Order: sequence, then structure tokens, then C-alpha cells
Amino acid sequence: MLGMTSLDVEVERILRSIHLGTPISGGRTTTTTVRHPDHIKVQKEIVNFYGECQAVDCPYADWGGITYEAAHIVAVEDGGEADVDNVLCFCPSHHKMFDDGIAVDIWWTEPHNPQRFLDKL
Repeated sequence: MLGMTSLDVEVERILRSIHLGTPISGGRTTTTTVRHPDHIKVQKEIVNFYGECQAVDCPYADWGGITYEAAHIVAVEDGGEADVDNVLCFCPSHHKMFDDGIAVDIWWTEPHNPQRFLDKL
């Protein structure tokens, strides 16, 4: 292995895996969650209700072509309810930040009131 670059080592690992018939791990894991129709319904409701990112001063607010996403406050996997108050509307960047546990200042408009779910975080 002397004189080999990290790319050479990786290529050799892949070729060995192919030769031995063993699965190749890319280091990533994928989780697929099947959403209950009630969750899908509330996600669509909140995105249609706001139609913009709920992060305060989102720089993408005035951009066209942004697809907004619904983010559960308490994740479905953690027992999150299919309730509009358990869902926020974010641009993809703020959705990722929120899911990664990075603090995001949010705003909301009545009748939507996510406070009881935010208090659980």
C-alpha cells in the first residue's frame, strides 16, 4: 500500500468487495418512513396555509421557485401527532437545520399554535 493515495485505497476496497461479493458500505444509512395519510394531510395543510418559510428573516422568502416543506416538531418516529400544530413550514435549508437540532427562530399566525409541541423539545 506504500505510495497509494486514499483514492487508490478506496478503489481497491471497492474492487475487493465486488470480487468477494460483499456489500459495499458508503458510510450512509437511509431511513424510509411510511407516512400515515393523516400526517400527509396536515403537512399539506400547513404548507398551503403559510406558503413561505416560518423561519424569522428567511433569506429565501422573496425567491421564486422554492418548494416549501412541512417539518414535524415532534417526529412521527417519536410519537408525533398528526396535528397541524405539530408541523411547521420551512424552506429546505431551515428544515434541515431544524431536523439537525440547530435553533431556528420561528413565527406563526393564529389559528396555528405550535407552542405546546415546541415546549416538548
